[in-house]
Amino acid sequence: MPGFIRNYSVYIRPFYRHYLIVIALVFFSVMLTLPTPLLIRYIIDRIIPARDFSQLNLFIAIIFGLYCLRAGVGYLINYLYVYVGTLVSYKLRENIFTHLQSLPLNYLNRQYAGDFVSRIVNDVNVLNGLLTSSFIDFVTNMITFVGILILLIILNWQLTILNAITILLFWYISKTMKTRLRKNSRAIQEQSSLFMSKLYESVYNQKTIRAFRLEEAFLGSYLAELAKLNDLNIYSIKLSNFVQQISFIIISFGPLFVLWYGTRLVFTGVFTIGSLFAFYQYLYQVYAPVSSFVNFNLNIQAAWGASTRIYDFLSLVPEEHGNQVVEQSIRGKIIYRDVTFSYDGGTPVLKKISLEIEPGQYVGIVGASGAGKSTIVNLLMGFFGGYEGEILLDGHRIADLSPGFVREQIGIMTQDPCLFKCSIKENIRLGRLNATMPEIRQAAAMARIDDFIMGFPDGYETIIEEKGENISRGQKQRIALARVFLRKPRIVIFDEATSSLDASLEKLIQDTIERATEGTTCIVISHRLASVVNAERIFVIDDGAIVEQGNHFELVERKGYYYSLYLKQFMLEDTRKE
Repeated sequence: MPGFIRNYSVYIRPFYRHYLIVIALVFFSVMLTLPTPLLIRYIIDRIIPARDFSQLNLFIAIIFGLYCLRAGVGYLINYLYVYVGTLVSYKLRENIFTHLQSLPLNYLNRQYAGDFVSRIVNDVNVLNGLLTSSFIDFVTNMITFVGILILLIILNWQLTILNAITILLFWYISKTMKTRLRKNSRAIQEQSSLFMSKLYESVYNQKTIRAFRLEEAFLGSYLAELAKLNDLNIYSIKLSNFVQQISFIIISFGPLFVLWYGTRLVFTGVFTIGSLFAFYQYLYQVYAPVSSFVNFNLNIQAAWGASTRIYDFLSLVPEEHGNQVVEQSIRGKIIYRDVTFSYDGGTPVLKKISLEIEPGQYVGIVGASGAGKSTIVNLLMGFFGGYEGEILLDGHRIADLSPGFVREQIGIMTQDPCLFKCSIKENIRLGRLNATMPEIRQAAAMARIDDFIMGFPDGYETIIEEKGENISRGQKQRIALARVFLRKPRIVIFDEATSSLDASLEKLIQDTIERATEGTTCIVISHRLASVVNAERIFVIDDGAIVEQGNHFELVERKGYYYSLYLKQFMLEDTRKE
């Protein structure tokens, strides 16, 4: 528990005054509750025998007034802890999302999207419940327990000591079950992540699932994960229920003993009926806090798994990067010097890559799929670190520069561009958030998509459906291209941007790219040589190394690896035409 408080004190500390106010209100609320059995004792022992209706009315009014006052204080307590809980959850979710965006991409690529959803939604909800309602209940019951214990000792210390045995049994049960409950809670959180990942995967790949008639297979996989989660939840419920029912049996014994022994004391004149009633009432009230301590312990176990997963995630080391920002404008000269890179220390993906790209130069990087072409530009973008060698941008080491600054200089377009579920205007504006509407339309015109957009009834306000389902692949490509043009970067990267398009559409977009990027450093990555035949220089990659470089005609004349790729693609095109 101390470690838990230490880990999350940063979220609680800004609201310590709110917590102190809540604790003070809780104390006041308990003080309003404790006198009631004593007041009833007075009614039984004094007012009823004396048949004093005026005093009876007064005491009933006092008790009712205490109830009303306690209800008002209870409202304030509930409002404050809900208010604080909402803000704590907001800050925690903000930090999780912010931290997510700072982690290395090679870590994120290994994770399931559902796992992040589970951490942000489920785990935070569980933890928030502990830091708010469970915490308030614990404080309330702790103050109540201490107050009632003092009153019980005053009423009859012998009976109080005898009933302390049941309290010790409660704590023994809680301690015995603690390890099992914590382990099972962690397992539930982990299985919830796997279940949500499977659900997320199934929902977002329905087209493929239906096309290959995989409904039954995915249903079986989904139900298998759901069954595991259900088994863990059932076990947790059984374990928690066992603890609660055993606790109920134990706490039922104490009041019965007090009723039996207390009645004997009344018979002997040691106890009054009012005192027996008050002791009996207080004893029942003291068992409620003791029972809640067990429940609070169960809540801690439930929250422990969630809090550990959140803390483990927030403890992941962010990507390392520099913070230098170059004052003068970037021209776009890129140099790689003996760059070697591998993912997670495995087999090198890039091997001693050395290349130089001049400002405003139009270059191509070609090679078979998996040769390492995209990895080259991913290192330039700062998506991955931990490489050997140097990458320079206008003479500045990329490792020393702020990733944000570097990425501001670059516009990138991939084979399957990401379009968000918002308007076409907002999708294009992502290239430069402060762009005006005329600038957005100019960029769209450069990408030859303006006329198409204006054909929609809502024009640029047309909402793109999730994953761009309401537009064609070529239209998606050109909207993404408009986003790049709007950015007006010094370096433009096209990573297999046209490889999935038909020849005529690819030619149209290639012409658009070449015309719009004139004077800008342009890097075209492709396994289709037709995309780079006009490049000033082509770097040929095979198995993570540069095996050739030159322009198209020079490389064809050498009859090397590029020439073999050229012949294969040329023969394939001829075969398709036949």
